[in-house]
Amino acid sequence: MDIKKLIKNIPWEDGATIRILWLNANGKPRSELAESIKQLQDHIIFPIILRSNLFLTSNALMADLATLISGNEQEFKALKSVNFTNLTVVIISNEPLSIPQASSPVYLPEWFPILGGKEIFVKISDVFETAELAPLNSEGARIEQLASLLFDTETLLVNRLKYQITHQEGKVRGLIDSLRSDGEPQGGSTVSYIQKYENHLASVSVARAYRPGAKSKASLLSKLIYQVIKNSPDATAAFSKKLASALSLSEMQRLKPSLFSVMLRPSIALTVAEENCHAGILAFYQAYQLMNAAAHASEYPSYPAALVLANAKDLARFLTDFRRTLEEIFESHDHLEEQNA
Repeated sequence: MDIKKLIKNIPWEDGATIRILWLNANGKPRSELAESIKQLQDHIIFPIILRSNLFLTSNALMADLATLISGNEQEFKALKSVNFTNLTVVIISNEPLSIPQASSPVYLPEWFPILGGKEIFVKISDVFETAELAPLNSEGARIEQLASLLFDTETLLVNRLKYQITHQEGKVRGLIDSLRSDGEPQGGSTVSYIQKYENHLASVSVARAYRPGAKSKASLLSKLIYQVIKNSPDATAAFSKKLASALSLSEMQRLKPSLFSVMLRPSIALTVAEENCHAGILAFYQAYQLMNAAAHASEYPSYPAALVLANAKDLARFLTDFRRTLEEIFESHDHLEEQNA
């Protein structure tokens, strides 16, 4: 997406001539982002790559701003040769903004290109939380992070089902048979299905570029996603029962589902483990649809950047919790079985 356009669409506060924005590179090369947002017109967008440990606490905000400005003295002085009325300073970091967005006073040195020698009140605002509109393929959608989480979670599930074949093959087979697509032939060993899922994952060269389809017969995740597409919420919940059973999940802490999952809550009773699996299946579907929309962003309207970011953060939070909790449970099961062996 056009970061510069996104920044230009952020509304200015009344009377402000200087503003400071925070841009999380989210894994992208910061130097490339800096080059993409430079603009020398009546409104200057001045990027600074953050290379030191600043802006970690709100109490040090004023001192950190002064350090940032003095550390780029020559670059700021060079702007005096350009006529402009407004200045946007964009701090490009590898980390999200961790301090509250509150105004603080900062003294501008005499050599500063605009309002030099004066004290002004500024606040640092996150680009993606402040911008009014953003396309669905914006940085705030966190598509690459979601793709990696899907890939890691699918790998975890397939490995667990492979392990479960020697312990609960009937339950694993029950899940596989229930996920069979219309027209898909019956037969084949349970092992052969798991091998097919493994081969699919092995064909993925870059996790952050993973994008499951809805009708792939080689992907476990795709088969689960397809159930959401073709079934009602209550019918989809039945697959969460089979997934929890195949994974041998019984005792499990209740995870906070994504808000999207809350909207598709089924009416049938589920155990905590089944609720978590149901939220997991819906999260796979939610990520799949978001990835499709991002891949065809020109066909969709832009939405408030804060909404795009909040949706992605909420989904990434749940997928992270779901994967981590499953890892802990599976490791605990394996350890217990080793002790009893």
